[in-house]
Amino acid sequence: MKETYIDQLSTNEVLRRINSSDQEIAGIVEKKITKIEEAVELACQKFLQGGRIIYCGAGSSGRIAAMDALEMTPTYGIDPARYFCLLAGGEEAMFRAVEQAEDSEEQAYQELKKVQLNASDVVVAIAASGRTPYCMAALKYGKEIGASTIGISCVETSELGELAEVAIDLPVGKEVVSGSTRMKAGTAQKLVLNMFSTSLMIRLGKVFEEAMIYVQPINQKLVQRSIAILSKIAKITNEEAEILLKENDFDLPMVILIQRLALTQNESRDLLAKHNGNLSKILK
Repeated sequence: MKETYIDQLSTNEVLRRINSSDQEIAGIVEKKITKIEEAVELACQKFLQGGRIIYCGAGSSGRIAAMDALEMTPTYGIDPARYFCLLAGGEEAMFRAVEQAEDSEEQAYQELKKVQLNASDVVVAIAASGRTPYCMAALKYGKEIGASTIGISCVETSELGELAEVAIDLPVGKEVVSGSTRMKAGTAQKLVLNMFSTSLMIRLGKVFEEAMIYVQPINQKLVQRSIAILSKIAKITNEEAEILLKENDFDLPMVILIQRLALTQNESRDLLAKHNGNLSKILK
């Protein structure tokens, strides 16, 4: 049967074709869970030893990676100097296409040197094609320095993956609009980075039960979220939770320890420091 090209379809048919295409992605990602697990365990080990997680990407892949990295501070209280993204073309490439930047191996080298990449760090290169020069150079330099390396691509077997210590190759296949890798490839990368960073934060103890206890109360929404989290965990009213948080500088993990174990502020801080801030390890 002759293929009906997408430009010949009605709007409803276009939407259904895109939606059908998107539904393939979760299954493709599921097949790579063991590889994603390897990446998480590697990153967790390095992070606990004082290392940093450094994403490197270009174009849509880089922007997706940058958004993931940026969330680690407000959501989990991670120092932005320890979890960040280097984007080909620099910060302006986040808002304006700088397509030629992805071909610059030298820029990758210089940016990693500027942040003083070392053997304690983890370089995570993200490239839909699996062969973007900027990302390839980032992994090459990472290997030279002795840093751990992870490659995420959207092809069956990638050059990026061959360079990486852990390769997560996601063969998403043809896009509904040929070459538009912000579509299926972008969705696959978003899913994998969500899984990677969230699982890493859980392993690091930034989540207690199902709550993000290191959320930063930097606006009214996040203040209310902190109150709701404490209220649920401590089984107290929102009003009681708000009073406790205000009395303790909105340090949610510390307040939970004070409430659960009847500790002082100093005792709670010392206990958290001893266990790398991992509340689950302390209480369970």
